Amino acid sequence: MSTDFIDLYCERTAAGLWNEPLNTISSAAFLIAALFIAIELRRRGTRSPLLWSLAALVLAVAIGVTLFHMTASSWGLVASIAPIALVILVYFYGAMRSFFTLSRILSLALVGAFLAFALVFRSGFSALPFAELANGSEVFLAVFLVMMLVSALLVRQGGADAKAGRQACWISLFFLGSLMFRAFDEPLCPVIPWGIHPIWHVLNALV
Repeated sequence: MSTDFIDLYCERTAAGLWNEPLNTISSAAFLIAALFIAIELRRRGTRSPLLWSLAALVLAVAIGVTLFHMTASSWGLVASIAPIALVILVYFYGAMRSFFTLSRILSLALVGAFLAFALVFRSGFSALPFAELANGSEVFLAVFLVMMLVSALLVRQGGADAKAGRQACWISLFFLGSLMFRAFDEPLCPVIPWGIHPIWHVLNALV
């Protein structure tokens, strides 16, 4: 059997464009999320380039994730990871500018610090004995920690920001819960051969 493919999930058992049907179909959740964002922005008459760029990036996530689960290739993996990373970083930049009214330069510097933290966290976590349980989700754990930090800072600011902070906290916890379906997909293969990764797609699109 050919092994010329990236096998990260239960559903993938061989090469082929349709070897991950559930993972591929569930990628449409990101398409729905992108359309929902665009419709909501249009309804509100929002012209913010940053917010519209987020809608476009979520659409790129939908395309990239679909391509990766169809091809299980290195280029497909890049097409999946790149827009996901950009969504996270662009949103973080927007949060620094909107919630904390920081300057562009300081916001960009914090984006760089966030990225550095995520990479260092991933490297450090990977060295731990139980790191395999994360199934490559270390960076997302770093994102969760930063989300919780931002939530706490918003609550501390009080006023309308406190409400946004509490909402962000609940969303962060929901994100952590959804992440479990990504991390435990591989360990549960003997019990659920088709995997639980599609649930991660749907829940993460909701996030």
